[in-house]
Amino acid sequence: MDVRIIGIMSEYDDGTVGYWDGFYLTEEEQNAIWDILSKHDTEGYSVRGNLEEIRNEIWGGPMTTLKELVDEQRLNGFSDVEVIKQFFTLNDMEEQAIDLISELSKSKVRKLKQKNYMAEEWVTILPSKYLYEKYDLDVADRLHMMELDYLMNGGELSEKKLKWAKENVPNIKEPGTYFQPLIRYLEENGIKFKERKGR
Repeated sequence: MDVRIIGIMSEYDDGTVGYWDGFYLTEEEQNAIWDILSKHDTEGYSVRGNLEEIRNEIWGGPMTTLKELVDEQRLNGFSDVEVIKQFFTLNDMEEQAIDLISELSKSKVRKLKQKNYMAEEWVTILPSKYLYEKYDLDVADRLHMMELDYLMNGGELSEKKLKWAKENVPNIKEPGTYFQPLIRYLEENGIKFKERKGR
């Protein structure tokens, strides 16, 4: 049976592995390479089979997909985070997970910087004095805290404050002076103050 070289696997200094195929070797080149390899035929390790069998042998079996893990999640009750952790550990992809954590950390830092920027930029000029002059203390407090919550969350309300807004804002007359980005945010979420008469 004729044997020909169809690919080469190599290891780099950083520990990564590369696989190269799709090239063509002449018979002379094939023979030259086999002459070299035959001098080491009692060394190392080799496997034989079809492409899928070789892949499974080298990389420890077929890759576990997220779909498979999500299907199992219905039975084992794992959280989404646990499923994602399984995906990386079962597929020997911890290095990729570390890279992902680095990217997520950078994203979190950017969000925190945005929150701090919004809070520092706007909190000192919020129209809170108007609220306490025109509304009962409890309503004024809640409207003012909603402004602060919006700023501290980088331009959106926390789940608790958004729930309160849905239940109560439609029953409160629209302030003559209020933080306009927050009013637009509420309207985008289908929440509107009661219209003031005399407009």
